[in-house]
Amino acid sequence: MRGHDIQTISLNVWHVSENDRHELSKSSYGQFYSDDVYVIRWRYKLVSIVNNKSSGQKVDAGRNRVAYWIWEGINASPNEKGISALMTVFFDEEKGPHVS
Repeated sequence: MRGHDIQTISLNVWHVSENDRHELSKSSYGQFYSDDVYVIRWRYKLVSIVNNKSSGQKVDAGRNRVAYWIWEGINASPNEKGISALMTVFFDEEKGPHVS
């Protein structure tokens, strides 16, 4: 039997306001406000799990991957929502998927 584990390599969160963005400190992660927009970049790796009868051996499944999320507060301005989508294009050196 074979499966995969997902290993997080890094996580970055940016707060978008007006025509600017700033990266949040790790202590602020998970604190999203309804008036604001955030861009989240998650770098991760898939690791294959090979289940032998004797051991659950893990094998590196290749390259690092990246995914982007845009968190839009219900009261965020339409301008900030649009700018956040454009910013993910500029961030995206890896051509990762974008999720809103």
